Amino acid sequence: MVKWRHNLVLGLAVMAFSFPLMAEVLRDPTTPLGAVVNSGRAQSKMTLQAIFEKEDKSQVMINGKLLALGDRIGHYSVVKITDNSAVLRSSDSERILTLRRHVIETR
Repeated sequence: MVKWRHNLVLGLAVMAFSFPLMAEVLRDPTTPLGAVVNSGRAQSKMTLQAIFEKEDKSQVMINGKLLALGDRIGHYSVVKITDNSAVLRSSDSERILTLRRHVIETR
């Protein structure tokens, strides 16, 4: 009787520790659309949505976040803001985001 319980406990322990090894890698349903999963972490696509200029201070809106020069988004820092673009730099790369112009034609 004791041997049977011992084998049952041992079998349950083996099953409990083997389930994580057999787990299927599933996509996180909360990952933003357009995100690229890389090494287990999501890198969202960055979109420049607006540029605000007030006197000598420029700000940009990227993915819904209002940022000024030197501010960080993810592992990038805002290093330059122009009339239609923002330059972001990380330790190993640089990205230039351009503002998409929406032209509405009237007739």
